[in-house]
Amino acid sequence: MSYCNTDRLAMRPRAACIYFLTVICCALRIASVLGDDAVQLTKDGVMKFTPSFTNNGNELLFVSLVKPTQMQINQLDVTAGSMRPLHAGEANHELDIAVSRDGKYYAYIKAVGTLSTSIEIQDFQGNKIGHVDPASGFASYRSLAFAPDNSRLLFVFPENTDQQIFSVSLKGEDRQQLTHSQGISNWPCFSPDGKEIVFGSTQ
Repeated sequence: MSYCNTDRLAMRPRAACIYFLTVICCALRIASVLGDDAVQLTKDGVMKFTPSFTNNGNELLFVSLVKPTQMQINQLDVTAGSMRPLHAGEANHELDIAVSRDGKYYAYIKAVGTLSTSIEIQDFQGNKIGHVDPASGFASYRSLAFAPDNSRLLFVFPENTDQQIFSVSLKGEDRQQLTHSQGISNWPCFSPDGKEIVFGSTQ
């Protein structure tokens, strides 16, 4: 799950209530399903977001609040328990990450200014595949998701007064707006055949 736009939800008390109740119910459901089989992978007490497995499940990528002024993508070796920054020396916030289904590519959201972000698309050999420029004004991309065949990358963005779902090619080109609804649309995900998208919405 990606993080939610709490400022906008604050303007819609009913939506905020539904959102937080849903999160609580999901957490309780996950806990009841996992039971004694749950394995704690990190124990540093630091807030973490958007985990994605890679390398056949042997590694985990996620965003960590490593210090009050820095959010960073970390890479965890699940077997050894060792962790390191994915982009050593990166000074800008890294706010979200997604890994393609075949494990070849990853995309992440990078802060490039105050409340301004870009989308970076790379392979795991360090080659830059694509890029989405920051939008004008104070607004951030979020909730990345790859198509099963790597043809498109989904993201959400606050277009005008509502948050909509968009897609681009892996080069960051051919931007298409997929939803035109009122309210907040978030957390898009492709179906296994790539023909449909499921997402959360306050509509």
